[in-house]
Amino acid sequence: MRRLVTFRLSTFWTVLTALGLLACGSGIDGTLETLGTEAEFQESLQAALKDMSKDERAATSWALSDLNLPELRYRYPKASPREVIRGEAARERERLPAAIARTQREKAEYDVLVEELSKVVATDATFRFERDAVDPKPEISATVVNGSRWSFIQLEWRAELFLDDDARPIAAANVFDSYERVRPTDPDGLGPGWRSRRTLHITGLTETLAWSTIEVRSAKTYRIRLTLIPSSVQDKAEHHFVGRDPAETLQKQRASLAAAERYAEL
Repeated sequence: MRRLVTFRLSTFWTVLTALGLLACGSGIDGTLETLGTEAEFQESLQAALKDMSKDERAATSWALSDLNLPELRYRYPKASPREVIRGEAARERERLPAAIARTQREKAEYDVLVEELSKVVATDATFRFERDAVDPKPEISATVVNGSRWSFIQLEWRAELFLDDDARPIAAANVFDSYERVRPTDPDGLGPGWRSRRTLHITGLTETLAWSTIEVRSAKTYRIRLTLIPSSVQDKAEHHFVGRDPAETLQKQRASLAAAERYAEL
């Protein structure tokens, strides 16, 4: 996935410094030394960047962001930045529409699955900790109701702690929730329509400290919000019901296609 106005540092680690160099060059129509060493390529690129406009530099950055020197040598021997930009724009305009359509289908499928998982909810959540102890052992109790059509064996919640009437949480953490022994007669975990009263532990030193600060100890009331993390839900075979949300990939693909359209005739 292309990254706008960035260079791949593993290959072009010196490119970003090129923007401020005052070497002489012939700008976007100068010749890039793609057939020589990387040092020679960098020198030619720096000279070209010096005489480019801001938009031309952005276009060059976009075009080079997914290319290393061997790829440049193969695709664009002795080419100018303009030729590389137009060549990569043409490739992206050909490739991305099908890729975007594929990601859109994945997103639609993902949304259907997440909608079903949204029927798994936690209610009646309470918070407690050992106020005067060195190790306060913060924990949350909640009733989990499985309104989905699936059975699951484990998941994670995003837990947020609110003090008194505060609108923003003072602490947050991911908490693990296992259903391997919730009902010994059901090896599949928490089945459709079932509910279970859970105790969820805040673990880790950083999280424990954040959930037991002076402000927390001084508060009069506590409110807990538990939000299911869809990608964490697993069945007994350790199969995840959903993967990562394709939304970010789709956004990047659309941005790259828009850039390709913009730079096609630069």
